[in-house]
Amino acid sequence: MKKKGLSQATIKTRTYLLSKLIKLGADLNNPDTVETIIATHDWKNPYKKNYANAYKAYTNYKKIQWEKPKITITQKEPFLPTDEEVKQLISGTSKTVSTLIQLLYETGIRIGEANALQWTDIDLKSNQIRINCPEKGSNARTLKISDTLTTMLNKLTRRKDNNIFNPRTRTISTIFSRQRKRLAEKLQNPRIKQIHFHTLRHLKATTEYYKTKDILHVKYILGHKRLDTTQRYAHYQPFQKEKYHCKVAKTQEEITDLIENGFEYVTEQEGLKYFRKRK
Repeated sequence: MKKKGLSQATIKTRTYLLSKLIKLGADLNNPDTVETIIATHDWKNPYKKNYANAYKAYTNYKKIQWEKPKITITQKEPFLPTDEEVKQLISGTSKTVSTLIQLLYETGIRIGEANALQWTDIDLKSNQIRINCPEKGSNARTLKISDTLTTMLNKLTRRKDNNIFNPRTRTISTIFSRQRKRLAEKLQNPRIKQIHFHTLRHLKATTEYYKTKDILHVKYILGHKRLDTTQRYAHYQPFQKEKYHCKVAKTQEEITDLIENGFEYVTEQEGLKYFRKRK
């Protein structure tokens, strides 16, 4: 699979899925046994498709004749938590987990990209983070982070391997799941248990598009090479009623200053130009 240009994360996932098929009684050299398990096991269709893709890669490598079954996946609107729910999750988890959640919430990077980050990828003085190990064939990119996140990162214990977080995604995912469940029960809010690492990527894309209406800007943040991929992430959601800062300008200098500070032109009355910017 490595010769085909697949990422290490994809290879690990497919290897894990193949090993699980074996544990369930499949003979990888007998497609009928694999197909029976995929068809009859109580998995949702997206999971079945992942198993089928993993096995197809195996049959291609072993030159085994097998036609992958057609598995239909219905596209659903993703669950998007409120900002308040994410903040509750950040404040209610351990120092390392809360820092990781804050990072995913601010940047929209994938969990694998976060776990691959090293201290040399972050400039804490200029509040910038470089994604030098993008996943799924995405682009490398440099993203801004907040002072809040910079402070949280500075408080982390430095690992000997120079990684910021544990590079083993499954380990950090298990810890996160336990803390998330405990917090959801404490707050009596089952919605918190629906927040996954990838949920924050969808949330970042959606809120960023809502703020800027610039799909190319969102595409850069997510690292996508194809615009149609980005469009699947930027969802239209009924956000709360919009609130704005409003400014009035009449001179060229005042107009220029407002535009440079992110204000957009709305209308003009009696020689006065009105601008606004979302709060």
